[in-house]
Amino acid sequence: MSSVDAATRAEIEELMARYCHRVDHADPEGWAALFTADGIFEVVGVMQMQGTEQLKAMPSTVTEHGAGTWRHQITNITTEQGSDPNIVHVEAYGLVTEWREGNKLVTFSDYRIELRRIGGVLRIAKLAATTAGMA
Repeated sequence: MSSVDAATRAEIEELMARYCHRVDHADPEGWAALFTADGIFEVVGVMQMQGTEQLKAMPSTVTEHGAGTWRHQITNITTEQGSDPNIVHVEAYGLVTEWREGNKLVTFSDYRIELRRIGGVLRIAKLAATTAGMA
């Protein structure tokens, strides 16, 4: 197992924070820009979006279902440098909570993420979220 250096780790944490903020605050352009042009977002067994235009739909879906009260968190981030220096593999937990009428956990998932460095910037090439208990 080969972890990444501290600067790359900080870049990954910033990318994951932006992912959460952009999807929760209905920013389709900003959220899709975190992915590669052919990037994939998948909720395993439920849905898959690929490419910038499809990815832009996700923030509005979150707003529709959560009425603007859902909040994403990505925690317990682990990293492994890929055999290609421009690829990083990430495992993390993804929580979605709802902050209205009693506050509750909406979903808890295991994230498997492949990041690709393009033009010096890490982007999400694929993010697969498997709901806990579904694997």
